Amino acid sequence: MKATGGAKAFLLIGTLLVALVLLSPFFFSLISLIVNSELVFDYLMTAELGFFAIIALLFLMVGTFLAKGPFLFFVFGSVAAVVSLVTLMLLSDPPVFLSVSALILYNLSLVSSLVHGVLSLK
Repeated sequence: MKATGGAKAFLLIGTLLVALVLLSPFFFSLISLIVNSELVFDYLMTAELGFFAIIALLFLMVGTFLAKGPFLFFVFGSVAAVVSLVTLMLLSDPPVFLSVSALILYNLSLVSSLVHGVLSLK
């Protein structure tokens, strides 16, 4: 797959947004360590930034479509991310196993989307 100008722009924006969502807990825990001298890691921050992740997935989807890239693998990862995010948000008091497994599936789906974006930009 060879991405052209417009497709490359969509892929770059989507990849950067996914990277921002995935790296934000580490960045803010580092800031917390510097300011408060205490390490506080918010592992739910990726789910809290789910709106940005959905926007990033839309950018990646448009970029992949314009570049005529491998669309099927990306769609499965995106559907898994959105379904697990909606599951996390809609359940008011889920069992611990369900919430942890949905969060792990969501984060792994975001990692696969990040890998897809990086590989599509090559």
